[in-house]
Amino acid sequence: MRHALGTGSVSRPDQEGRSSGRGLSTAAGIAALGVATFVWVRATNFRGYDEWVIASLLSRGVLSFPYADRPLNLLWALPAWILAPDRLWGFLFVHAAWLTLAGILTALLVRRLLPGATTLAFLAGAFTVVWMPSEKTRLVSVQMILYSGCTVGTLLSLWLLVEAWWRRRLSLAVLASACALATALSLEAALSPLLIAPVLLLFVGGWEDKKRWFRWTLGWLALITAAVLRIVVPMLHSRAAVTYQTDVLALAPSPVRLVRHVLSQLGYHLVPLADAEVRELGTPAVPLVVIVFVAGFLLATRPRGQTDGRAEAGRGELMGAGLLGLIFALLGYLPFMLTRVIRGPVRTQFLAAPGVGLLLGAGVLLLASMLPARARPWVACLLGVWVAAVGTGRTMALQREWTVSSAYSDQRRMLLEMTALVPDVKTHTLIVLLQDGGVWSYDFSFSHAVSYLYERRGRGHVAGIDSMLCTTRFDADGVMSEPLSILRGPWHEEVTRYRYDELVVLGEDPRGGLSVLDTWPAALPALPAGAVYAPRLRIVTGGPRLKRLKILDPDP
Repeated sequence: MRHALGTGSVSRPDQEGRSSGRGLSTAAGIAALGVATFVWVRATNFRGYDEWVIASLLSRGVLSFPYADRPLNLLWALPAWILAPDRLWGFLFVHAAWLTLAGILTALLVRRLLPGATTLAFLAGAFTVVWMPSEKTRLVSVQMILYSGCTVGTLLSLWLLVEAWWRRRLSLAVLASACALATALSLEAALSPLLIAPVLLLFVGGWEDKKRWFRWTLGWLALITAAVLRIVVPMLHSRAAVTYQTDVLALAPSPVRLVRHVLSQLGYHLVPLADAEVRELGTPAVPLVVIVFVAGFLLATRPRGQTDGRAEAGRGELMGAGLLGLIFALLGYLPFMLTRVIRGPVRTQFLAAPGVGLLLGAGVLLLASMLPARARPWVACLLGVWVAAVGTGRTMALQREWTVSSAYSDQRRMLLEMTALVPDVKTHTLIVLLQDGGVWSYDFSFSHAVSYLYERRGRGHVAGIDSMLCTTRFDADGVMSEPLSILRGPWHEEVTRYRYDELVVLGEDPRGGLSVLDTWPAALPALPAGAVYAPRLRIVTGGPRLKRLKILDPDP
């Protein structure tokens, strides 16, 4: 067991200087791979749901999603807003940085767990970056920066904990716990892969110091248990609350079905290796990524002259590493499989990607180990090239899908038309949209877009669609807008009544054009007796351009 886990080759601090150069080469190669992979991705890939909510909340310094019980939901998006407020490219830059950093942290973990396994470290990190073949939402930077960031938070927590054990630094363990807690307060699904921490500690000497390992494991599991109870206890006491986590109460009816769902996720992640479409490889991105991958592989694994006395991983260690990667991947899928909402590969491959990267890296090296020693590095490189090429081809194919299906272009067009018709509004104005083309799927998306662009002088409402986070009703005294009670304090949104003379109604014609309706439309509840509708008195013209409109300008 000791040989399989690699615990017999734990390095000491005086050996670190000898391998730091190789570690920097590995990190540099993975970073270059991240640039080559994500430079083709567009910042305007929108699902059309939460993007405007995220921009609106960040513009006000709000990080919490109370209805999802996530106090730090936007923590990982905050650097993007600080870097480029009111611009979309900042989200893409930071999202790509998180995805790339996940690969680097994976490599660092492997190097600590299996000292000397340089090739495995590079492959695991590189595959973490390039291989999420079925995860279309990976290219949605504004909304999914939460998942890329929490993947980094999970890996950073585990790496800090392993370093704390190895260096015997309690301060690092405290930092690892704080990072884990912050990640869990951002996305509760991260708690599942964090459960692998005790196994990682076995790799770095836990077998040889069982009492210490038991104490650390107990402390770590206590932290995770507390985080789980923070979510579950309120949910059980208030099942009517609007939270994503209430779906967990609809567990799969049998363990067999749950296992089947989890294994199907593994299939989404691995099967594309075997059934890749050759036509997807015919894009300039593929040869660029292949060149960068080969250069990174050679740089990270080239001989360094004087050896530090540590050999590459043997077959037993590779099998142990592959099993570890599989467990990590399954734990990454598990939280999503406990709901009845997610069944396909949507949001599910972020947290599992490091585990699959390690599994594929170990598999590549196991296959290469069956060949003569001189051929092994070249075969490993060629197999890695195939993973990188297919992964890049899939990324580009998914980007082409988003170019056609992104909600951004239609929402941008409508918001630009709206702000051309209504350059600004008087404070306490409600803009009501009668849409014809279904640009907005949820009322809260348009509501936050209006609030964001007009800097809270106005609020939006789309008539006749799912309200979800805010109820809007027309009555004799005006229009009542009632955000969920759980949102009012954290989001600084109160119940508001708008008189009919404080409304501006926009109508959309069958061709998608907008116009201000100067008379009360029949599509809305009848105007009460004595009520006045005067939209032109609410519109402010002649002032400076709304500064938030920068977010609709073409990105550089």
